Amino acid sequence: MIMPENAAVKDSWWVELEDLLARFAGRFGRVEPRRRAGEYVRGLLAPVARKTGSGLASAAGHASPDGMHKLLNSSRWDADAVRDDLRGYAVEHLGAADAVLVLREVSFTKKGTRSVGVQRQHSPATGRTENCQIGVFLTYASSRGTTVLDRELFLPRSWVDDPDRRTAAAVPTGRTYATRTQLAQAMVGRALTSDVPFSWVSGDEEQVRDPRFRRWLESRRVPYVLALPRPREGAVRRWTAVPDPDREWTVLARHPSRHAGWERWMLARRPLAHREDVSHYLGFCPAGTRTTDLVRVAEIRDRVHARLRAGTDQVGLEDYEVRQYHAWYRHMTLAMAAYSFLAAMADANPM
Repeated sequence: MIMPENAAVKDSWWVELEDLLARFAGRFGRVEPRRRAGEYVRGLLAPVARKTGSGLASAAGHASPDGMHKLLNSSRWDADAVRDDLRGYAVEHLGAADAVLVLREVSFTKKGTRSVGVQRQHSPATGRTENCQIGVFLTYASSRGTTVLDRELFLPRSWVDDPDRRTAAAVPTGRTYATRTQLAQAMVGRALTSDVPFSWVSGDEEQVRDPRFRRWLESRRVPYVLALPRPREGAVRRWTAVPDPDREWTVLARHPSRHAGWERWMLARRPLAHREDVSHYLGFCPAGTRTTDLVRVAEIRDRVHARLRAGTDQVGLEDYEVRQYHAWYRHMTLAMAAYSFLAAMADANPM
């Protein structure tokens, strides 16, 4: 395990990990999958080169990966219920009113055509068309730390409309086609319903392309800062220095929205080292919001993306070797448990 040097701190980590595992132990009706789930999370936290079923089984002292495979593929337990338990853990340890919900798409490159949801599609990671799965993640970033709250797997129509593929991957009969933005909206909706404390939502170009998502947020008076897909035409006449030594910002537009007391903004940002590399953002917030507040949210979005990439390696987010629908969600959920544990144990890292 990625443990601290100090013995007293190390002991507190062990205690906290057992507390976390106990929170969702009741979701497993039998002792064996409950024990395997604990071993799985500990393995994800261990210095294992590749956190596949074989690697995690070896870290737990097992000669065969069969138990780990069974945990993901055939044991009876509800990954969504565990996700809900983890949400409560994250709010308890990291919850703050200043938090930002950051939506992020992650692609997982795969070989073949049998892994659930895989097809040749645009990869958010590389910008190229690749054979991959795409997961949509809801990240929670506050002044107390950062973790992953929720996850959804995008199922292309080539999967949703193919009965044979659905059966082979055990896709639930109730799962219908949903765009990546609709999956994102569902996750934000669950956070709202669960009274997760936050002040803003931020996301990628995929979310800003869908006006229905923006209208949904606006109807609930949820402030947002969303990255625009491409630079707008027109020269920027005046750039403003903000508390950021590496970048400059400017407000391109600011006007009242159709919701009384709320405004829409358009901002631009450029790094001082590459002034031609201009990014654009669309904002929605209460009238009187400061420019620096929107800048903070956009900067948090960028930092969260970097941390999610680092966390992918740290807790083996992409090291799974499963093909079935439920197995994907189970691996991601247990990886979220490891991620949240590390976030809870980390020193406060103000955003």
